[in-house]
Amino acid sequence: MSQGRRYTEEEQEEILRYQRTHTYLETSEKYGVSQMTLARWARRSKMSILNYTGIEAPQDLATILQSLKFLEGIKVISVISSIGQTVASIGLEKASETTIAAITAAILSLGDRASGMVGQGKLEMVCMKSSEGTIIVIGAGETAVLVLLFDGSADVGNIFTKELPLINRVRSAIEAVGPFS
Repeated sequence: MSQGRRYTEEEQEEILRYQRTHTYLETSEKYGVSQMTLARWARRSKMSILNYTGIEAPQDLATILQSLKFLEGIKVISVISSIGQTVASIGLEKASETTIAAITAAILSLGDRASGMVGQGKLEMVCMKSSEGTIIVIGAGETAVLVLLFDGSADVGNIFTKELPLINRVRSAIEAVGPFS
């Protein structure tokens, strides 16, 4: 039995990014990688879903979040309940769950106050860009928010022009799964 071509992690990630908007067959034909290999790569991607804590999260929430793990530069995907508990997350160390939840509460509090003070209505989304990355917090129904942490390589313009439709579909799916309080 012969060994096939070995792909670097970067090549695998590029191929998997393409695959998220194309079928396994189309991806296989374009890159010359078997469909079985594509499925294996997707299963053992760097980011793994952690055990849910605190609140019972339906299994399909894990599947919903998986669709975002191929966003360029994504580090953490998390759903935080309105009572400050992590419902589900990808790429998040267990010790960081409380930190992300606390940061999210602070961001939402500040954003909500600022929005109210200038008469902009109900807060829907907060985006913070720093030299090392970007944090986006988006409301996902009345009882949860979707938190996305990107590394410094993520292009904010690209996130809002190309990735926002996918993010909004995931946000809507999270709303449908809730409530989480």
